[in-house]
Amino acid sequence: MHFTRFLLAICAFFCKFSSAEIQTLTIDLNSRESYQIEFESADLADGVYSYSAGQCTDKLNDCGVIKSVCYNSLYYQMMKSYCGKTCMFCGPQACTDKAADCAQKKQLCNTWPYTTLMEQLCPKTCKLCDVECADTDPNCKEYVANKFCENEYYPQSFIKGTCGQSYLKMALKTSIPRYTKLATNLKQFAAVKSPVPDVETQFSYVHGATNAPLLNHTIGQRLKLGAETVPDKEICIFLEENTRKTYEEFHKEASQLAAGFCNLGLQRNDRIGIWGPNYYEWLLTKYAAALGGFCLVNINPGYQTEELRFALRKVGVSALVTPPEFRKSKYYNTIHEIIPELTILPDGCGSVHSKNLPDLKHLIVFGNHTNLKGAWNLKDVAEGGNGSNARKTLAEYENRVRFDDPANIQFTSGTTGHPKAATLTHHNIVNNSYFSGLRLEFDKGDHRICVPNPLYHCLGSVCGELSSVVHQQTAIFPSAWFNAKSTLHAIREEKVTSLFGTPTMFIDCLNHPDLQKTDVSSLYNGMVAGSPCPRDMMKRLAEEMNLHKLAIAYGSTEVSPMCLMVRSEVEAPKRWESVGTICEHVEVSIIDTEGHVQPIGEPGEICVRGYSVMRGYWDDEEKTRKEITPDRWYHTGDIGVMEPDGSVKIAGRSKDLVIRGGENIYPAEVEQFLFTHDSIADVHVVGVPDVRFGEELCAWIRLKDGHENFTEAELKEWCKGKIAHYKVPRYVLFKKEQDFPMTVTGKVKKNVLREVSRKELNLVPEAIHYNA
Repeated sequence: MHFTRFLLAICAFFCKFSSAEIQTLTIDLNSRESYQIEFESADLADGVYSYSAGQCTDKLNDCGVIKSVCYNSLYYQMMKSYCGKTCMFCGPQACTDKAADCAQKKQLCNTWPYTTLMEQLCPKTCKLCDVECADTDPNCKEYVANKFCENEYYPQSFIKGTCGQSYLKMALKTSIPRYTKLATNLKQFAAVKSPVPDVETQFSYVHGATNAPLLNHTIGQRLKLGAETVPDKEICIFLEENTRKTYEEFHKEASQLAAGFCNLGLQRNDRIGIWGPNYYEWLLTKYAAALGGFCLVNINPGYQTEELRFALRKVGVSALVTPPEFRKSKYYNTIHEIIPELTILPDGCGSVHSKNLPDLKHLIVFGNHTNLKGAWNLKDVAEGGNGSNARKTLAEYENRVRFDDPANIQFTSGTTGHPKAATLTHHNIVNNSYFSGLRLEFDKGDHRICVPNPLYHCLGSVCGELSSVVHQQTAIFPSAWFNAKSTLHAIREEKVTSLFGTPTMFIDCLNHPDLQKTDVSSLYNGMVAGSPCPRDMMKRLAEEMNLHKLAIAYGSTEVSPMCLMVRSEVEAPKRWESVGTICEHVEVSIIDTEGHVQPIGEPGEICVRGYSVMRGYWDDEEKTRKEITPDRWYHTGDIGVMEPDGSVKIAGRSKDLVIRGGENIYPAEVEQFLFTHDSIADVHVVGVPDVRFGEELCAWIRLKDGHENFTEAELKEWCKGKIAHYKVPRYVLFKKEQDFPMTVTGKVKKNVLREVSRKELNLVPEAIHYNA
């Protein structure tokens, strides 16, 4: 009733300022009170603002039992601009991340009535864009008590009442220019007997609504746009190779190599494999493939013979580009094991015919001027692109590339069985790189983006490097393989503004002695993802590396990769407490084991839907159907908890869940706690077999320099009274940095930790039951 009075008061107020013909309407609400209001007759004929009972601005018609919220005319102007998909005030199917637009032009926060909310309501912070409110009206106390300001969506609390007379006066004053046609809306609204339920219902679902449209570009088109717009700006810098290229230079070289691929006879949508560390030629191959409409296959540089054989055969790679060797990895020799026929081929000729790999037609090497048997030299392939026929073919291919064509195949790092080949389109990764870049404000000013991550992985290739190109910035690659010294050198010498990495990479930088002599004043933001981010680490990064706006992000290869990310405007310490809010144009829900959406605050599996969900696993419909439901929800296998403001906290992998005597324990929670101890540099927790409890916790701990005498007994004593007794690790293994089994992307292999722990502790494997 409060809300109705508010609407009526506004309408009556508007009528005093109107020169149109005035009519009188008496509305009876619930047969308890009658209100007589005046309205403009012209409004009755206005179809824009009117709608009949049973309808709402939500075109999907999924507002459920509280459709009447859509009749709230105060929000209608905004809803018709920002929704059209799912009404943001309609309960379980709530539309959205209202703050999405704030990250760009602040339009949403400048839209009445949110301006009024910020200026007049509660003395806290507006969740939409972290603007401090400043109303001192005593009536606000009632709404503070009801946690009104802590409600991300402002649904029922705002609708049920207003915050004192000062708010009402400001609302009227602010709204006069915009809202002169509420009478028609009110008439429709009054037709609903119970417009708003008294009980708020919030579920763990959110949709990243935004006013920014999806891009309809391919990767090649974005590169070409950069070459035309900022031709002389550096696109990439490879410090270890002493290579710098401008957008114009790089586009020219990538086009020439693409034409060279055409000259070899490669056809549109053929797969080109790239196998190796972060070299300039890796990046050149990526964009050459994109320009020609070929699909790039990103192969883990750590793969050995059988893994490589599987990857090449699985997706039918037509051409493989690789350096002959890197450090201990002898790539050419490994290929020779799979294709012994190479020995009978002439030097510098890469036309391959292999029974083991029938689809592979060309082997191309770079970085070695000596021609190898059965292998083309990448420079020679590029030279072949100078011919008119090759150029003509490329032009034809370029014109036929569509943004829904497959652009990248990324092999997932499965812990059991063969890796799966996630197929991502141009549309997937161009837009993911675009919107993740917007959250880092790459669309404003000049940014020098340091990417120490391996390019074969999505975090480095999409969020780091491609985002740089999409926003016409400069990407800097410190070394072919990550090391903290080279990364700190790049920060100092290149005045890096944005730094990407996994938590392990950032920890290594924090603990490296060169940090003390590195000028980090240019640093501002970046992205950390790939595994849980300890709050203590984030605090140190802000204090010691000036990374006050470093964004924690969450995603997976299958969603191109980011779906949750902390916004730039969120301040510490809140920005360190979750993996952020839903990314633009994406939906996230948290479900229970039966597929029901969980209430806010309850843990469940994170599911993602939207433009960013992969096309599927290459040539594997069964696994695709297992991971992606018919309604296009991708099941991540990760356990998360959604907060009232829409942010999500990661509890861990469902398969990492430890069940100790019936108690569910998420290792990530224990890791976060242990990481706060002053002696601990890194920690990872796994479940190990236990005859009595089924499972117990085992912590692998790396100590900081100078803390080598810290003991297991001291750790357990420190834990007492701080966390539940069943979360205190039963076993503690102190390890050196080199003892942790890692993937090339900087993730710890927890399946290996479990097995090594079991063997070292002499535990019986049959006692444990993992939640797969």
